[in-house]
Amino acid sequence: MGNSINLTGFFPEYMEIEGVISEDTEICIKLRSKTKTCPCPVCGQDSQRRHTFYQRIVYDLPILGKPVKLVIAVRMYYCTNDQCGVIVFNEYLRDFVGSRGQWIERCEAFIMAVALNTSCEAASAICKQAGVLISGDTIIRMLLRNTREVPYTGEAIGVDDWAYRKGQTYGTLICDVQTGKPIALFPGRDGAGLKDWLRGNKQVKLVTRDRAGAYAAAIQEVLPDAVQIADRFHLFQNMLEAVKDSIKTILPSHIPIYTEPPKDADTSEKKNHVPDRA
Repeated sequence: MGNSINLTGFFPEYMEIEGVISEDTEICIKLRSKTKTCPCPVCGQDSQRRHTFYQRIVYDLPILGKPVKLVIAVRMYYCTNDQCGVIVFNEYLRDFVGSRGQWIERCEAFIMAVALNTSCEAASAICKQAGVLISGDTIIRMLLRNTREVPYTGEAIGVDDWAYRKGQTYGTLICDVQTGKPIALFPGRDGAGLKDWLRGNKQVKLVTRDRAGAYAAAIQEVLPDAVQIADRFHLFQNMLEAVKDSIKTILPSHIPIYTEPPKDADTSEKKNHVPDRA
């Protein structure tokens, strides 16, 4: 039985493996594109006029805990369309890595799956232990870049704020009340993003929200006929505050607790004592 592994099946057919270098800290795999034609990203016309190669470095899933770096020799082509403003363009590595990505698609999918089931900071720590070096901020940008617009036709939504960084940076989240799934995400919690979104979703008739005045004002301005109700958490808060206020009207603010009877208080014996007649 040999002690080598065939890596060809792990990469697209148009990629050729030129070499593998295993070091103490990482594994480097050198690849070269075998394509002979490529469409222009602007006009779409196929071109066979090759210009040169350039090296692109991206990262793959780790092997036995070691980070895997891919050094890819990518072709550059001349655009043969005289009417197109593009002269030279880079080959697009289809079904492998995006035009500006630093990780190949399967590695991005792994990172986002961990982040969606934990948090971005926790995912960063888990990925580092597994051999994928990435920060929490980079994971946030990756999730936003891969976010797709969710079609929405419901009439009930929930609005709340959430923290990028607690106490410093906040955003606004809109969810579908029926499914509980997120619909839209905006930076800030001043209500500006919510107003823009509501203008394109006039079918909304009911909004659950917290007690923030900015959200209430945004909903009232765009959808004055929409019903606004407090969410479950704030309903409980309102109830507890009402109970406290009721108790305060019945009980005194301070209830003294004595360990011994007060000096000026009459004992039961004195109250019931009848003096002897002379």
